[in-house]
Amino acid sequence: MPTRWRAPLTAALPCLGPAAALRARELLSADVGPVQQAMAARRQAFAGWLAGRRAAGGVCVVGNAAGLRGSALGERIDAHAAVLRFNRWQPTAVDGTAVSSVDVGLAWQVWVLAPDLQQAPPAGLEWALFSGPDPCAALPRWRQARALEQQAVPVLTVPLAVWRALVRELQAPPSAGVLMLAWLHQLGAGWQGLSTAGIGWGATPLGGHHLLAGHAAGRRHRWDAERALLQRWRAEGLSDLAPPVPGLVA
Repeated sequence: MPTRWRAPLTAALPCLGPAAALRARELLSADVGPVQQAMAARRQAFAGWLAGRRAAGGVCVVGNAAGLRGSALGERIDAHAAVLRFNRWQPTAVDGTAVSSVDVGLAWQVWVLAPDLQQAPPAGLEWALFSGPDPCAALPRWRQARALEQQAVPVLTVPLAVWRALVRELQAPPSAGVLMLAWLHQLGAGWQGLSTAGIGWGATPLGGHHLLAGHAAGRRHRWDAERALLQRWRAEGLSDLAPPVPGLVA
């Protein structure tokens, strides 16, 4: 398809009937490059894997909120068929800071990481996802992505449409936790089989991260809007293993 036709056709999608819109999307995706085609195949495989885990025992998305300290949720987290973790979460950090696995658990099948995170991939990881607006085309240039693929860990990105929809709703870039939940909801067409822990719990006076003392919440996100969105999702059926700990501050 000539490049000059793509933008007008994309803009017209909301106005087309179901059959015409489907054909338009087929045309728009017909000339994607090999990197995008490979990513589409990986996402499809991940969707199938995720559906199996949701049915087999559920999937838990575990954030890094400081409120996890003292929560004693580790056993309940690890009881799920799959657990997603974000960035640096391990019970012992490189600087010696520690948090009990009784609180955060140990299971870990999916790693969601920021593009600039430099950390050796763990053994036994099944999937890795880079957060942010779909950096699919940039992955071959990232050392961390290459390290993961050398260990035969499939590397994924979240479709740009999911990120853009959240930006419109929140009027700010979404946090990695909210971005992942939105995509998992889309992949599974609902909240059944999904649980969270340590997401949207706010911060403590000592910081917002269960492991990194003094770590402050990022200022580019609208945490008030994200908390409202999470409340709506929970009302729709998203399960949280424990309510936000009393005394936490926004």
